[in-house]
Amino acid sequence: MIPRAITNETVDRRTVAGATQVFSTHAAGAKHMASYVLEPNVARALSELLDAKARDMTIEGMSIAPGGSYVGRTIGEVGLRQFGVEVLATGRDGGQQFLPDRDEELQPDDVLVMIGPPPTVRQFAVQTGS
Repeated sequence: MIPRAITNETVDRRTVAGATQVFSTHAAGAKHMASYVLEPNVARALSELLDAKARDMTIEGMSIAPGGSYVGRTIGEVGLRQFGVEVLATGRDGGQQFLPDRDEELQPDDVLVMIGPPPTVRQFAVQTGS
């Protein structure tokens, strides 16, 4: 469960109550505004990528299905790069590794955060069993 919080005090209460993550609208808004001031080009690019109507690229997360054909293969062996797809991060056991090596072996239930052309990313999602 990921509850929403408005103040820092509410974040603390939600965490004590057992939330594994808390989404703070106040903190998220402040970070978003600061990013536009500090890194406007990066902020605009990320906003476009995360927009559902993004033109050429999308960022999506997909799970590797247990028993799927990608289990035990490395990111490099799967060959996403040749289709214009890059793995930005892998999620495993509650942690994340950003910009994983191409020799990272895929495990059942790994979550891959990928960026690429929407049709190609969706096709990969079907192949992983997501």
